[in-house]
Amino acid sequence: RRSLYSSVVAWFLSMPCQRLCRMSRTGLLLVAVGLHWLVLCGSSPADTAQTDEARLYFESLLAKVHRRKSVSEHDQLLEELTTSALGVPVTFGDDVPIDANYRKETTAEDKYLPVVQMHGLGDFAANPLGMLPLKFAISRWLDGTYVTNIALGQSLPVVGGIPVVSDELSAYFLSLQKSVDEFAAIVRNDTKLRNGFNAIGYSQGNLIIRGYVQQYNKPPVANWISMHGPLLGVAGIPSCNTTTLLCQQIDEFLGYLAYDSVFQDWFTPADYYKDVMKLLEYESSSSFLADLNNETPRGINETYVRNFQSLSSLALVKALGDETVFPNDSEWLGFFVDNVPISENMKYNFTESKYYKDDLFGAAELYDTGRMHFHSTDGPHMAFTNEFLKALVLQYFTDPAA
Repeated sequence: RRSLYSSVVAWFLSMPCQRLCRMSRTGLLLVAVGLHWLVLCGSSPADTAQTDEARLYFESLLAKVHRRKSVSEHDQLLEELTTSALGVPVTFGDDVPIDANYRKETTAEDKYLPVVQMHGLGDFAANPLGMLPLKFAISRWLDGTYVTNIALGQSLPVVGGIPVVSDELSAYFLSLQKSVDEFAAIVRNDTKLRNGFNAIGYSQGNLIIRGYVQQYNKPPVANWISMHGPLLGVAGIPSCNTTTLLCQQIDEFLGYLAYDSVFQDWFTPADYYKDVMKLLEYESSSSFLADLNNETPRGINETYVRNFQSLSSLALVKALGDETVFPNDSEWLGFFVDNVPISENMKYNFTESKYYKDDLFGAAELYDTGRMHFHSTDGPHMAFTNEFLKALVLQYFTDPAA
């Protein structure tokens, strides 16, 4: 199993730059999809037929990328990616005019801090069905406040005006540490954010915001709304319920690869995968989540703690019907109990955790001082109403700008 994955990664990394640059954004995205599919289908060590099927599927994806000649074939590939269920984009139901009371320039008269949005897996900053209209709506709700959506992948090689690793691909194929570093560079270069900002993260995007807050936070985040964010990680493949035997087998395979340095560099969800039965590997090898949680052999990073404690408020929104973030307790800073098989479904909430009792990364102080707030939505992952989000924005983002 490992040899199959390693050979694919080695093939990708050995490609000359010229060849990589000729691949379309869709092609690169399909490489990520193919790798993810390989992980899923290669999960059972006894079933070599599944491995062969995965190899054939992956090869067929690459063949489609190289032989596509028409717009219809291009659209077909995009549809295949969209229906892969690797991520859930935000959607916005209202008809919001592109100029709905939105000012591109801020002035000293602005009443509220500017807002930064970070999208999640399967989404992109310029999504006309979600992220873009949300940008304009939030500005309208806040009387014309400056709102920006962060697009990642911009620091990587550009060919024909398009980054080799684009914003769409970065959510799958750019490590969270690199994503945080790029997020920080973009924020620092935006003069409208120089006095600080409020942040909204969607799903995986919240881990990028969390990384920025703990590692950088200059300019500082004042108030942060986490929409269905897996802030304490995930214990299995998205949308795969690991209380079932099949998903336990899949989970075992992912656990074998998730803490491999190459896999963490090239498959974003591996950066926040936590196997409660393999804590030594998690603590010693996790390149991102264990670091933010201050669970590595390096000990406590006091800067991480102070920066997290500096937040004015943190609103955690949990999707009660979430089957993408597993467990959805992670959205409220809870998780499965360490060293107990997750099939037993033993979990802890935030105040029962070591993160609260020992205040490992600063969240306990937010809770104890009334600056951590818990909200929920009834539906699945990334399903919420515009009215719900508007209420949160007006509740947490209306402190006068400094």
